[in-house]
Amino acid sequence: MSRKRDPQWAWLPKRVYFSKGRFVYVLRYKPWKELYLAPKSASQFEVLNEYVKIQKGLEGNPRDTLQAMVDAYLESSDYKALMPATQEHYTRLLTQATQWEMPRLKAPFGSLRLEQINNKTIQSAYDQQEINVARNRRFKILKIVFSWGKQRFDGVERNPVVGLKLMEEKPRDRYITDVEYKTLYDLASPTLKLMMEGAYLLRARRHELSKLDRFENIKPDGVLIERSKGSWDGVVQWSPRLTKWVSDCRKHNTGNVSRYLIRNESGGKVAKSAHDSTWRRVWAMAPTSLWDRLPTDDDFGEHFTFHDIKAKGITDHPDKEGGHKSPKMRVVYDRENRKEAPTK
Repeated sequence: MSRKRDPQWAWLPKRVYFSKGRFVYVLRYKPWKELYLAPKSASQFEVLNEYVKIQKGLEGNPRDTLQAMVDAYLESSDYKALMPATQEHYTRLLTQATQWEMPRLKAPFGSLRLEQINNKTIQSAYDQQEINVARNRRFKILKIVFSWGKQRFDGVERNPVVGLKLMEEKPRDRYITDVEYKTLYDLASPTLKLMMEGAYLLRARRHELSKLDRFENIKPDGVLIERSKGSWDGVVQWSPRLTKWVSDCRKHNTGNVSRYLIRNESGGKVAKSAHDSTWRRVWAMAPTSLWDRLPTDDDFGEHFTFHDIKAKGITDHPDKEGGHKSPKMRVVYDRENRKEAPTK
């Protein structure tokens, strides 16, 4: 038997109630099991819209699978509150996690029912995946999703990722020598050349460079770099090399004139997928002599990453400045003690 409904909630559809300061959808009455639907502040339209989504999920794609929970998280307000670059990172790693094929079942990990997933299931999946840093990151984000899903999904009684034994991560200490940098720079496309110099001179991440505005970020005293991941924004002071870089960006920004300081061929922002593809093509052209001298990067399968250029910029700069608030992160990016050329 269902609960007796308060008259003020007469407009709520069947199985939807206002309980403990939020709207919920009741999966069963005995024993009581509910799904979080919407906050107290939600309008009637928002509540009904969430109700329709749940109904479609129950009728079509089952809501009791890991994939369904991940999909719901990617539509949630928690996810949408993240920075765009973080959203992109989460989406990529969660897609990898749910699409990973379980060796014994020959089925994607995301197809598992939530009630089937426990500590042993998670540890087994972790142990069977390729050993690299990305594996750690996938499961750390799954931990966030399970914490989010505990209040919203039937079958998640507790977070099964809690207690997972992760591979110990060593901070990256790869320093790119001037010769290595110039070798790849000479092989790069015009757009990638600008991205590489920008990462070095501004000590910036790829997505921080891709959103630079050719008007708003150019200041009388230098280039304003708006940093992410809790780092300080700041103006990098003019130098002859930085002045030349901005001039090269403006020369490149002809034809399809764009608001972006570094633009793609059609005048838009340089997308991560296009950038990564170009970076891999450059490595494919790298001389064998250089290729053989460089250690393998476990995370991306390349010999040094684009992000390592930021660390080179910080290491080579007199004030070692990269916008980091944490002294620990400043140490990670300053690779002064690794300046010797890599050996085989």
